[in-house]
Amino acid sequence: MSSNLLEKSKLSICPGIYCGYQSNSTNCGACQRGYRVNNEKICQLCNEPLSLYNFMYIVFMALLALTFHWYFVNRLRKKKQREFTFVKQTILYFLSIFEIILAFIFTLLSFPPIGKLTFNTCQVKLFSDFYPIFHNPIVNYRKKLRCSYEVVYPLQSVIFVLYTYASLIMLFLRPIFVSIIRQKFISASIYSALHFYPCLLILHALFGGLIYFTFPILTITSSIFLNAIHFTLVANGEHDWIPFLRKLCGNMQNWIIYFIHVALLLCGLISLTEIENKYDLILLPIVFLPVSLKQPDGELKELWIFYTNMDGIQTKFPMKNEFRSQLPTSPSLSSKYTITLRLKTLETCHFDISVLDEAIKLAESLDALIAHTDGPTFDVTFLFPFYFPRDFEVIQDGWTAFSVESEFSRLQAISDEWRISDVNKNFAVCETYSERLVVPKSVSDDQLKRSAEFRSHGRFPVLCYLHKSSKSCIIRCAQPLIGASVRRCKEDEALVNSMLIQRHKKGWILDTRHPNVVKLAQSK
Repeated sequence: MSSNLLEKSKLSICPGIYCGYQSNSTNCGACQRGYRVNNEKICQLCNEPLSLYNFMYIVFMALLALTFHWYFVNRLRKKKQREFTFVKQTILYFLSIFEIILAFIFTLLSFPPIGKLTFNTCQVKLFSDFYPIFHNPIVNYRKKLRCSYEVVYPLQSVIFVLYTYASLIMLFLRPIFVSIIRQKFISASIYSALHFYPCLLILHALFGGLIYFTFPILTITSSIFLNAIHFTLVANGEHDWIPFLRKLCGNMQNWIIYFIHVALLLCGLISLTEIENKYDLILLPIVFLPVSLKQPDGELKELWIFYTNMDGIQTKFPMKNEFRSQLPTSPSLSSKYTITLRLKTLETCHFDISVLDEAIKLAESLDALIAHTDGPTFDVTFLFPFYFPRDFEVIQDGWTAFSVESEFSRLQAISDEWRISDVNKNFAVCETYSERLVVPKSVSDDQLKRSAEFRSHGRFPVLCYLHKSSKSCIIRCAQPLIGASVRRCKEDEALVNSMLIQRHKKGWILDTRHPNVVKLAQSK
C-alpha cells in the first residue's frame, strides 16, 4: 500500500477480528477469496503450502464418504442375497474406492497452483476461523459491518468440491456398471449416495470447525472401539486364535471392515503426530495389529441349556423346501448357516454350521423341542429326565429309594399325632406333591381338599421335619388365596393350628416372596 493509504487507514481503525483493508481500497470490509487479514488489519494473500494435518483432514472427509458407500452397498447385499452376488459386491466396493480417489485427485488439481497435487492455504489459528459470520462487528452500535468470507481458504470449499466431484464421477461410472451386469437394483446404491452426500455437506457446513479440531481423536477412538466390536462378533465366543483367524479370513467382508478400521486409525495417528519426529513412525506398525483375544483356558467348556429355558429360534437361511436347492450344501469357509437361539433368561446363543442339511435338522429339532416343552402342546416326555438316554447300568431304582412307611415308623416313635394320607393319589390335589403325605390325625381328607383349594397351586400345609425332643416341626405350603375381599378358610386355619405344638400354639412364618408383596399381604 502507498503511504497515503496507510495514513488513511490509521485515521479509522478497522474493527472486528476478520475485517481488513484491501490493497486497492481504504474501505474496511471482507477480504477477497484467497486472502486473510493479518495483525495489521491488511488483507494478505494466503501462500502457505498444504500442511500434513490439513491434508489428512481432507483424507478423513473422503474416508467418511467411502464408509457410507460401503455401508449402503452392504445393506443392498442383505436385501438382494440371490441376485447380488459376492463378486458384484466386491466390484462395487472397489468402484467406490476408485470414485473417491479420482475425486480426491481432481480436487487437488482444481485449486491454485492449478495442475499440481497440492494447493496453498490460509493458516488456521482459532476455532472461530470456521465461523466468521458470528463475528461481524457493529460500528458505534448502529451499523453491522459484513466481514464474512472463507478465512481458512480453501479448507471449507475443498470439501464441497470433493463431494461434488465424487457425485459426478459416480453418476458417470455407476450407470455403466449397471448396464454391463444388467441388474437395475444396483442403482439403489446411486440413490443412497445422492441422499447421504447432501447430508455430509450440511454436516461439514455446520460442524466443519469442530470436526477439523477433533477428527484425529475421533478416528483413533472410533476405529479401536469399532474394531473391538467387529472382532467380538467375528469370534462369536471363540477364544482360540486359529478358529478366529479362519473366520476372519473366510469372509471378504471382514477384511473390508478391518481395512476401514485400519485406514481410520492410520489417518488419526498421522494427523495427531504429523510425523515431525522420525521416531513417530514406530507407532505405525501397531495399526495392523488386531485386538488381542483372551487366551484359552486349556479345555473346551460345555454349555448345558434346559429345554424349558428355550424361547425361540431364528434362522438366516430358508427352511422351506422350494428354496433349499438354491443354496450350496457343501461345507465352506465363506458360506455359513447361522441359527440364533433365544433363551428366557434374555441370553442368545449362535450356532454357525457349514452344511445346510445339518443346519436344517438342528433348527427343526430345536423348534420341535420348544413346541413340546412350552405352550398348549406341552409334553412331559420331552423333558430332560425322560429324553436323556442313559448309557449306564441302573444300580438302584430311585422311586423305591425312599419309603414313606419306613420314615413314618421313625416319626411315630417321637409322636403319635400324625398319619399318612392318600388324598393326593394320582396327584389329584397337587401336581407338585407326592402321592402319600404326612398330615395331623385330627384333620380329615375333606379338610385337606378344602385347604388345597385355598392355597396357590393346591399346595396345602404338609409336614417336612419333626424335632425329636421339642416336637417342633417345619411345615411347607404356598401362599393363601385371600383375594381382594380378604377371605378366610376355616379348614386351612384348623390344619395350621393342629400342626403347632400343644405347648405354645405359636409358630414362625418365613415368607420367601418379594418384600413388597409381603408388606401388601400384611396390610390386609
